Amino acid sequence: SPFGFATSRDEGESWDYHYFPKFNPTDVRSYCRGMIVKPDDPNTMFVGNGDFIPGVVGCVQRTKDAGKTWAPVDLPVEPNSVVYWLANHPSIPNVVAAATIFGYVYVSTDGGDTWEKLDKEFGEVRALAITPN
Repeated sequence: SPFGFATSRDEGESWDYHYFPKFNPTDVRSYCRGMIVKPDDPNTMFVGNGDFIPGVVGCVQRTKDAGKTWAPVDLPVEPNSVVYWLANHPSIPNVVAAATIFGYVYVSTDGGDTWEKLDKEFGEVRALAITPN
C-alpha cells in the first residue's frame, strides 16, 4: 500500500505491518510509491515518497534495519515530484536508481550512500529498470 508494507517470517502464517516514513513529521500519513529491497541485504530498503499526488517535492528514504527506522538520502537536486519509481538488479546490488514522475532520474553506485542526478531530464516517467550491462 502507499502507507506501509507487511512482512512474514513464517511463510505467511502471521504478518507484521510496518508504516512507511512520513515525508514531513507533521503529516497525518505518509504517501509512498516505489519500494525496493537491496538484493544482497534484505534489511536495507528504499522507498520513494513526497507531498502527495503527484506532488511538487519528494525524497528517497532508506532503512538499514528492516523498516524500524528510516532516513532520507542526500539527493543532489530536490525532486520535482514524489519519487515514484525505484529500481535495482540482483547482479549489481549496489546500483540503485530512482525517478520522479516528471523526469528527474537519480543513480547511486554505492548502495545509496551517494547519489547523482542524470543531466538528461525526461518527460513523464512511468517505469524504471536497471540492467547489468
